[in-house]
Amino acid sequence: MTRVIATLLSVLLATILASASASSPPPSRGLEAMGAAACAETEAFCEKTILRALREDAKLRAFLEDVRQRAMYHSPGDLAGYAHAVPNPTSLRFPEQLALGCCLAAGECKTDLQYAAPADGPEETEEEEAEAIARGEADARRAAGEILLAAASHEDAGKMPAVQLLGANAHACAPPAGESRCGAKLVDAYRRAGNAGYEVGNLRAGEALLARFSGSLIADETLGCPRADARNEAGDFADAATARALFKQLLASNEHDKRASKRLKELREAEDRVASGDGPSGKPDLAYAAADALVNAVLKGVFVIVVVVVPSFLARNTRFARAVRDVAWRYSGCAMIARQFRRELEFFRFAKPRVVNGGRAAARVERRQSAKKTAKAVMKEVMKAEAKKSL
Repeated sequence: MTRVIATLLSVLLATILASASASSPPPSRGLEAMGAAACAETEAFCEKTILRALREDAKLRAFLEDVRQRAMYHSPGDLAGYAHAVPNPTSLRFPEQLALGCCLAAGECKTDLQYAAPADGPEETEEEEAEAIARGEADARRAAGEILLAAASHEDAGKMPAVQLLGANAHACAPPAGESRCGAKLVDAYRRAGNAGYEVGNLRAGEALLARFSGSLIADETLGCPRADARNEAGDFADAATARALFKQLLASNEHDKRASKRLKELREAEDRVASGDGPSGKPDLAYAAADALVNAVLKGVFVIVVVVVPSFLARNTRFARAVRDVAWRYSGCAMIARQFRRELEFFRFAKPRVVNGGRAAARVERRQSAKKTAKAVMKEVMKAEAKKSL
C-alpha cells in the first residue's frame, strides 16, 4: 500500500510539473502585441491577394508606376513625395486605394521609402542606415493605414468584405498621429470587420475596449492605452459592457473561445478593482487576489484528482499499472528515498535490521540453526523411546 501511495504521489507531481512547463502563457492584452499581429496580417493579405492580383491588371500597374515616379522625383525616400503625388487618397477609385495601400504596406512603395537615399548625399553609417530603414517602414505603414482604412469606408467596399479587416489591421499596425490603438476609430473599424463575418475583428475590438477601460490598472510594460490621452478615459463602464458583449459572442467560436474566456476574466477583475476604488492607484485588492488564487488552486487540484489520481487508483491491480508503478518507483527516486528512510529507522533501532547478502556468516548461522533443530528432534525421539521402556 505504501508503494501504491508513493507512486500516485509521484505521478501527481510529474503531472503538475508537466502541465506547468507545457502550458503556454496567455496572449498579452497589451496593444503593442495587437499591433504586431495586425502588421503581420496586413502584409500577408496584401502579398497573397492584392499584390498578386495587381500583377494581372495593366492599368493598376501603370497607375502605381506613375505614382512611384512622381514621388521619387519630388522627394526620394520621403513620404512627402507620395503626399505630393496623391494629395487626396480618398478621391481615388476603390481598386486604386487597395493597390496604393498594399504597395505601401508590403510592396515596392515600401521598399522605396526604406532604401531610397539622395543621390549626392553623404555615405551613411550602419546605424544611420538602420534608422532610415526603420523610419521609412514606419512612414509607409502609417500611410498604408490611412489609405486602407479609407478604402474600407468606400462605397464599393461591400464587394470585398475582407477589406474591412484589412483596413482595421492596417490602422492598428501604425495609427496616424493623434490616434491610438484604443481609439474610437479603431474600435469602430474592427467592429465593422466583425459584422462582416471576421470574428477576430470582434475580439480585437473587445481587447481595445478592455485596455481603454482598464487604464492605469494595466502595468506600463503591457503598453496599454496612453494615460495622457484625455479622450480615452479609463473606468467607463459603457466600454466594459460593450467589451463583455463582444467577448460573449466569441465563447461559441472554435478558434477564439479560450482567448475570449480569458479576456472576460480579466474584464471582471478590472471591473472589481475599478468599483472598489483601486483604479487610479493600480493597487490590487489583496482579499480578491487571495480568493482568486485559492479558487484556481482548488479547481486545479480537483481536475488532477479526477483525471489522474482516481483512474490510477482504480487501475492499480492491472498488469500495465503494475509495470508503470515499478518503473515509476525505480526511476522517480521514490525507491532511493524509501531505502534511505529504512536505513535511518534501522540505525536508530526503530526497525529490525535486515540481513542482506550475508555471505559465509549467514551460511554458518543457517547451518547452526539447522543443527539445533536436528538435535532437538533427535532428543525428542530419544526421550520418547526411554519413556516407552520405563512403562
